[in-house]
Amino acid sequence: MGYNIETLLHSTIQYILPHHNEIHLVYTALNRACGNPQQIAQLVMSISTYRALVTTCPEIHLIEWDFFRETPFIVEKDPELLKQTGWLISQSRELATAIKNRNHHLFDARNITTQQGGLQTSQFQSILHLQTTVADAECVIALQLFELFLDIVRRLEAINETYKIQARKSKLTVAKTLHDVMDQLREIAQPQGGDAGTGIG
Repeated sequence: MGYNIETLLHSTIQYILPHHNEIHLVYTALNRACGNPQQIAQLVMSISTYRALVTTCPEIHLIEWDFFRETPFIVEKDPELLKQTGWLISQSRELATAIKNRNHHLFDARNITTQQGGLQTSQFQSILHLQTTVADAECVIALQLFELFLDIVRRLEAINETYKIQARKSKLTVAKTLHDVMDQLREIAQPQGGDAGTGIG
């Protein structure tokens, strides 16, 4: 679980949050510039300066631990871990799919731009809108995974405390930045009126 948390934290800080922030910033700017060809042209020309927006995200490989198969004695002490196993596998694969979709859409946008020698405003807007949806999904799934990992850790530590042995017991210490990152993800995951997550009222 410690490996999973550290891996997800790194990807969230380096790729998921920056991508979310930049895509929403650019999408909002495009909507404000509608009807002003000069502003739209300036925005398109500035796209390369948004590094997270044009950078693909490396695949995340999380450890999908099956407690029932690998450590059935733990499930006997806390049957809830059996359900958590299913969520762990499901959500880690869901995040991997979201990242693959993000990268795929980015490659498609590059190919269309190259083939056409540029993008029409409607195409540009459609691509950005699709990416905002993907970015929102990545943040929501990342938050759910963090909460799941921390819950599993608490349950495992509680089970560990039931053993009366003369030895130092394992306890996970998370990075100080984790809670700040989770707060940012919670703010993004909050339901909003209108076009959720775009910041457009």
